[in-house]
Amino acid sequence: MTAIGFEIPADITRIVAGLTQFVRAEVVTRHEKHAALLDDPRQRYGPDGRYAPAVVDLIREVRVASAAAGYFNLCAPISLGGLGQGHLAYYVAWEAINHLCGPHHWLGTFALSHWAFGPSVVLEQLTHEARERALAGLVSGRQSMCFGLSEPGAGSDATMITTRAVAEGDGWRISGRKMWTSNITFADWIVVFAVTDAARAAAKRGGISAFLVPTTAPGFALQRVTLLQGDIGGAEGESTFDAVRVEPWQLVGPLHEGFRIALLGVSLGRVYNARRARSASPAGR
Repeated sequence: MTAIGFEIPADITRIVAGLTQFVRAEVVTRHEKHAALLDDPRQRYGPDGRYAPAVVDLIREVRVASAAAGYFNLCAPISLGGLGQGHLAYYVAWEAINHLCGPHHWLGTFALSHWAFGPSVVLEQLTHEARERALAGLVSGRQSMCFGLSEPGAGSDATMITTRAVAEGDGWRISGRKMWTSNITFADWIVVFAVTDAARAAAKRGGISAFLVPTTAPGFALQRVTLLQGDIGGAEGESTFDAVRVEPWQLVGPLHEGFRIALLGVSLGRVYNARRARSASPAGR
């Protein structure tokens, strides 16, 4: 296999060939069987704009089947239960999925753990208790997560976030608003970034921390679904945190150093988006 002017290593080529077979058997077949549900926006989304429960079930089926087949966590760190394949494998695997599925069999986007929706470097610094509570569900594909960084006044410059995590006893209370959060409409967990030291954050010297929060937490609410490209529903949304209590086990990585974790995710996202751009170009077809 050749890509970007050089030969892809044989081991990656073999893995991607197996992934391609899996996608044909488990994703394309499943999508075509349920085309009436998945391809009709009036069936795909409920009145609130979220995916209909039956669609969420199919997405979960794809994740679980891929995890069982050994592909879902292909590029997740070994420390999280993944195979630890690097950026090149991540790129080539996503490119293969996109070529095979395109926009018509969009369930294919759930056959591989997306950096913000499942196991990835974002979760490498989970506490022991967080691993006990969340990791098995995420690695198996039974659950999914989302990445809460962007806000109404903090998009391209994410250091401008205003969501706060105020210390309370041995934990914190998170208050604020997040926007453009993909996967939030049906995620089980959210990695949320909040200011924990306003002075350091203002000086852009840290002061932002990451927390793992269940979307069932009291005080967390999905306020609305963000509609994109004229569709009647979607998987992105706007959420609020109203004094959401988080415990020490929910801190991801060192206190005040969460922005480093955010950049790890965003950097991996650039690999993901690069393969999308190549797949969409004539040269990438």
